[in-house]
Amino acid sequence: MDIQEYISSGILELYVYGSLSEPESREVTRMVRDYPEVKAEVEKIEAALQSLSAAAAPSDPKPLLAPSPVDGAGGKEVVKMAQSKTNWLSIFRMGSKLPFFNRSFCSI
Repeated sequence: MDIQEYISSGILELYVYGSLSEPESREVTRMVRDYPEVKAEVEKIEAALQSLSAAAAPSDPKPLLAPSPVDGAGGKEVVKMAQSKTNWLSIFRMGSKLPFFNRSFCSI
């Protein structure tokens, strides 16, 4: 296989992302070791991935770390929900008394 064809196949990107199987990864590692062009291309892909990660990261993480309004912070009141008046445990126990109910799953 031609080196330029190998570089443009997309396998190097998958190698950098860690998406290759073990045998494929070993093959690419061998190619990186044996061919300086492949090594240079892997380094370019790694640098591009780092640049993309840095560009997508928030520049000021403080708003992401601020207390949530759901916690009651920020002057907002948390609304309480009404509790259910159905006693589901009693209904389950009554159901376990039925003859078609498999008692092996219920030991109440």
